[in-house]
Amino acid sequence: MAKIEFIGSLPTPKKENLLRQGDFVFCEAKPGALDFWGIVNQGVGIISINGGSDKNISGTDLYLGEEYSHWRVVKRVPCGKMKVTLEEIE
Repeated sequence: MAKIEFIGSLPTPKKENLLRQGDFVFCEAKPGALDFWGIVNQGVGIISINGGSDKNISGTDLYLGEEYSHWRVVKRVPCGKMKVTLEEIE
């Protein structure tokens, strides 16, 4: 069996990059998946707000800049700094 040894230190997620309840985030997809905007729900993860419920990221401690499943969280807008407009399109 091969022995694998890592020399160096793994980066630890910074506390200021922790996603918080209600944050709006943009998740960039790897090839084969679709990008989406989502909202952070503590205890559930990131829920897609465009594209239906087929896209989500599960987990409790999620961080900006980290990669989860098929997506990387590349943008965060705190809920207090976001204006959401809903408009019905006919």
